[in-house]
Amino acid sequence: MPIPPQTQILPRTTAKERVYQTLRQWIINGTLQPRERLNDVELARYFSVSRTPVREALQLLSEKKLVQIVPSSGTYVAPIDDQDMAHVYQLLVALQSLALELCIRTITPEQLERLEELNEHFSRCCAAGTPEQASEADYQFHQYLCGLSGWNSRPAVTRTGSSRRTPSRLKATRTTAASWRRCGQGTWRGPRRN
Repeated sequence: MPIPPQTQILPRTTAKERVYQTLRQWIINGTLQPRERLNDVELARYFSVSRTPVREALQLLSEKKLVQIVPSSGTYVAPIDDQDMAHVYQLLVALQSLALELCIRTITPEQLERLEELNEHFSRCCAAGTPEQASEADYQFHQYLCGLSGWNSRPAVTRTGSSRRTPSRLKATRTTAASWRRCGQGTWRGPRRN
């Protein structure tokens, strides 16, 4: 199992929380690939903890459907379920369409320019092949959009939905600057259907 070299200093937390957060991030950013086996002994050695906090962290990850615990076989990174992702994207399209409807009449040229900047930053992150940064840039774009709509508290599903996407999936589901230009010109007809 390829574990990256230990290069970061982690903030003071419980051992279980530290292991959980790190493994979760590795799964989200692709360091640990779907169906990859997770060895609790190796992980305990890496984190300099006993196997108990590792097992507890793996149990939490299993509850979040990020890992699968198979009795008498082992623990594996859960595969990405394309059907689940399609459902999440349908929800995101509906939420973003609502946010757009709420702000379309009041958006200023400066706000539109900021959306374009955020979108360009996202595109650069995708082109650079940095899924973690692309996911964060995507989140910032949509956070800003929701703020423009007056909806300052986004549901957790939007963060959850973005957490297992690859740059190509992010790009495919992204509202483009061209769509925003159409919004500003009053020609918006809803999200594009490919």
